[in-house]
Amino acid sequence: MRRLVRSSSFKARLSPPSPWLTDSLRSSRTMLRAAERKWRKSRSPDDLASYHTLLAAFTAATTSAKTSFFQSKIDTCLSNPRKLFSTFSSLLTPPSTPFTLLPLCR
Repeated sequence: MRRLVRSSSFKARLSPPSPWLTDSLRSSRTMLRAAERKWRKSRSPDDLASYHTLLAAFTAATTSAKTSFFQSKIDTCLSNPRKLFSTFSSLLTPPSTPFTLLPLCR
């Protein structure tokens, strides 16, 4: 029975999904990666052109989604300076690494 059922395992995400990544962006990213795999397999100029078209559309959609997400996040904090500063700080400060580096012992 165990030979008939394929076992599968998934890696756990280390970080939460990006809040601006909508279902439509996920589906366009899936189509983009499929087009990239198709081009890498065939090396056809037509497949490359298709991949570049999808890449440009995905990049523009991602930029637009990020811009509108952060703009709305900032707009909600305009009346509260403390929240606004905290929002700017979170945008400008990179996230901390999961592993802390210890100083070298001499």
